Amino acid sequence: DTDGDGKADTKEVVVTGFGRFDTHELPNSLTWGPDGWLYGLNGVFNPCKVEHQGKTHEFTCALFRIHPKTRAFELFSEGTSNPWGIDFDDHGQAVITACVIPHLFHMIQGARYERQAGNHFNPHTYADIKTIADHRHYTGNQWNNNDRRSSDVLGGGHAHAGAMIYQGGSWPEALRGKPPAGPTRVVRENHCSALLDGGDNVAYVVSIHAVDKAIEIARKNGVAVVCANNAWFSGRLAYYVERAARQGFIAMHTTNATARVAPHGGVDPLMGTNPFAIAFPGAGDDDPIIIDIGTSASTWGDVVLARTKGVPLPEGVAVNAAGQPTTDPQQALDGAILPWGGPRGSGLALAIQLLGILAGSDLVIEDISNYGLFFVVIDPKLFMPSDQFPARVSAFRQVITSNRPIEGGGAVRVPGDSSQQKRRINREKGVIFLDEKVYARLRELVD
Repeated sequence: DTDGDGKADTKEVVVTGFGRFDTHELPNSLTWGPDGWLYGLNGVFNPCKVEHQGKTHEFTCALFRIHPKTRAFELFSEGTSNPWGIDFDDHGQAVITACVIPHLFHMIQGARYERQAGNHFNPHTYADIKTIADHRHYTGNQWNNNDRRSSDVLGGGHAHAGAMIYQGGSWPEALRGKPPAGPTRVVRENHCSALLDGGDNVAYVVSIHAVDKAIEIARKNGVAVVCANNAWFSGRLAYYVERAARQGFIAMHTTNATARVAPHGGVDPLMGTNPFAIAFPGAGDDDPIIIDIGTSASTWGDVVLARTKGVPLPEGVAVNAAGQPTTDPQQALDGAILPWGGPRGSGLALAIQLLGILAGSDLVIEDISNYGLFFVVIDPKLFMPSDQFPARVSAFRQVITSNRPIEGGGAVRVPGDSSQQKRRINREKGVIFLDEKVYARLRELVD
């Protein structure tokens, strides 16, 4: 395109010899690499014989590249199955997605990877690089005779998809360079429990899978304990326990998190804000009673919000990096948040940290990765007739709200009632209220 009109001025055959038997990978995968080469993928059932610049290249499943100036053609690496997506991280390392066999590969120049079928064309290949994954997009009835577990157990059905490692300027630094997340899957399950691998997805998504699995088990057997790991960043735990309570269950949920909170008497961050939520079903159309609390004197989100709004923190909430009390939000983020309730809140935070470790998290979570999510769901019918416990929950709500208020105080409320009321009002009006500075920051991220 010499005149810049977006249309090719001339046509030139640069490389020929690609197969035409199973061609869906090649046209969907052409991607410019950070080194200036054009990269492409070819599938296992599309035999190719590219004769180019005096060399013959025979291959099937492979990652190849073409130089736009010299017209050189190279097989970058070989193996996998039906690779579709390719992208590069901040360091120029290639990552591809494939289907049928384990579906995420870090591609190294000159390497030969495990194939879905057939043999490598080079007879001198001693061994190929084996997968470290234990699940794949589709098992079918091929590739691994010793491990034909069903696709749903191993993470999902047949998939053809591209790949993108996001490197935009608004992407959080802690997430830059990470490969695409995998599926959330059940690692093991019995009649009363399950363990989920979150696939390095955000915990907001993983928690939906986890609480729904707990509800499924509790509906059959009365009680469920479900843990999930390999997930990051969660919040508003009330949502997940409410999801169970509105179906008639008692639900409890905890998660540990990135180390931002010092233990009682200390100043170094070792634990997360480590929230705890529990919900009890109400009768009929009554809202559940939902208790959702953090175990730190302030949530991390509130500290970040205070920094965005340019307002100070309350006294006694945080210390700076030197361990001195501070009301400056940025100094608090550089130092540590203090536990809520002194030794009591710190003890509860410790318990939640240990439940997260039970779920599979690290002892101390240094970055935004591998939180431990813990869920318990109980069917009240284990202990009394089906309608009796929700009726008692609603009755006790009335007992609480009819309690005499303190002098000068308003009506006594049940935890969660205020947020439930605000949500109903916002839904009726069809609006969400945001601080102007928060809205401006969101616009900056989008623009």
